[in-house]
Formats: sequence, structure tokens, C-alpha cells
Amino acid sequence: MTWNQQEIEAFTAEAWEGLEAAQSDLARRFDLEDRDWQMDQQQSTVTLTGEGRAPLTFDAVAIGSLAKKTWMWAWANESILENFSSESAKLKQLTETSGLAFFAQPLWEDAIEDDAWSAAAIALKVLGGTAVYRCPIAADTSLFVLLRERFNA
Repeated sequence: MTWNQQEIEAFTAEAWEGLEAAQSDLARRFDLEDRDWQMDQQQSTVTLTGEGRAPLTFDAVAIGSLAKKTWMWAWANESILENFSSESAKLKQLTETSGLAFFAQPLWEDAIEDDAWSAAAIALKVLGGTAVYRCPIAADTSLFVLLRERFNA
């Protein structure tokens, strides 16, 4: 069974609503302005630091990256350690239920940042988490990670 256009739109809208609520809650609870980030793939964590502020460390799951208008799922990216990316592979199962090949294809060409945020919103809805963080790596490259429970502040 595959989703019709109305079901796809409803699922996506619900995912975006969840993302917006999660992002607002994260911003309300923590001062994230002017924070630097550090990622530890082996520990599957992202730490946000800022001058004069305690670091915030979150469990994290790599979702995917946007580089030069190409989205790549984390499960397909050989530069991301498996323990940090393997959970993103669960999203491939959405191809079976939705009929959308996007979830099982490693790359999506001509992607824009809104597309990456849509993928992140869906990951948050399906995999669960606290919020999503976009880790800027270079001028045209970002890694999107799912933040999970904060384990220190």
C-alpha cells in the first residue's frame, strides 16, 4: 500500500509541525545563540559551547548532509561512522509504506535547505528526539543531526 498525495501532505505537515515545536522548545530551554559545536562520532554526541556558558552535550544521530545541492542520507555516507548513522537507515522502511523512493535512495540531487529540513523533520517524527541541529561544516555543506536527551549541561 502506498500513500496518496493527501496522505503524503498530511504526514509532511505533521512532521514540520513537530519539528517547529521541538526547535522552539529547545530554543526556549537553552540559550543557543552564538554557540560553537563539536561532534564526537565515536560517542554519538554533539556538544554546543559558548563563551561564559556551560557546554550542552546531547546524544545525537546523524540524519544526512546537504552539500552542493545534494542531500545524502547519513546511512549512505562512508565518512560518517556506522554507530552515528545506522539509525537513519530505519527511514528506508518508509519507502515500503509510503511508496516514496526518496527514503531508500542514497542521494537526492538538486536539493535545497528546505528539503534537508523536511528530511530532518521526518526523521524527528519517525525516530524521535528532542530537536534537530544543523552542523555547518563548510560554506555549502551542513550535517543534520537528531538531538536526543541532554545528558549534561
